[in-house]
Amino acid sequence: MHLLSSDNELYASFYDLVGMGARRPEDTIVERQRLLTDDILFPHYRDKIRFAALSLDGRGATRWGECSLMLREMPIEDRTTVFEENSVNFALKRTLGVAKPTVPPGHRAVWDRRDQLAASKLEHTLRSGIRSLSPE
Repeated sequence: MHLLSSDNELYASFYDLVGMGARRPEDTIVERQRLLTDDILFPHYRDKIRFAALSLDGRGATRWGECSLMLREMPIEDRTTVFEENSVNFALKRTLGVAKPTVPPGHRAVWDRRDQLAASKLEHTLRSGIRSLSPE
């Protein structure tokens, strides 16, 4: 509610909330996986990461709850990168960890190139004659 009611509210990260005592960390497998994954994918800046999901139809990720909010593009476009999937799932599928701590290229993009990331992931389904989904 605070994010919706004021332009001065900030979206605090999980690490910010834990650090200020506003959230207790949980001792679960998923949370431990998240800590390790964040260190691998976002070395030295994991506490600066805010997660969101892209949507083609304006609906939020329904698995995360019954409501969602849509962020204005202008405030985020200069500092946003997109990733092809949930980062923990990504790390598990590619067995990233101590022995393999590097993210292979081609799996994230800056905001202005998010369409190219999507196209590269869907390349196998694209064919001549497919019309654009955008109204342009």
